[in-house]
Amino acid sequence: MAASSTTKVLRPAREAVMYALKNWPHWTVKPNVYDSDELMQWLSKADPQLSRMPVVSARWREHTPEWWVFNAQQWQAPLEVSIWVPRDRHSLAEDLVEDAIDAVFRYESETSTDAVPVSYVLTEKLNGCNAEIVSISPAVPAELGEGGLHQAWLSTVVFSLRINKSPRLRGT
Repeated sequence: MAASSTTKVLRPAREAVMYALKNWPHWTVKPNVYDSDELMQWLSKADPQLSRMPVVSARWREHTPEWWVFNAQQWQAPLEVSIWVPRDRHSLAEDLVEDAIDAVFRYESETSTDAVPVSYVLTEKLNGCNAEIVSISPAVPAELGEGGLHQAWLSTVVFSLRINKSPRLRGT
């Protein structure tokens, strides 16, 4: 098996976003934060336990990398943050989308000071990776469980994380 061409970037990027979401102190209502594998199991159950809502997760969307030069690419990797709330909480769905955006952009690293705030996600954990919001969907109806037995609101915000990667070079 060939050695890895460069440092791994996707898992640390997703984990940094998940960490910021889990630890953001200013949620309107503190959600349960799940990684994608747990969430998919939860949503596919016949009874997904609506009492566990609100629920937040993050998963990658498809993207085609752009070549800069022979040995460097830029990945504008779209990371979708999804939030499920009970159907009777439409206003909460809107509030939690904004809270998720604040968590990703404003959750501060331990090295932050009042004079120099340092974003945990964008600076400290991703080595200067940049992010922008691609789309926001404040609340759309969603059916959960087998046969859509349960009704909820699904809100999403998609961040594009710009990550530099050199797939043809060997590295650490």
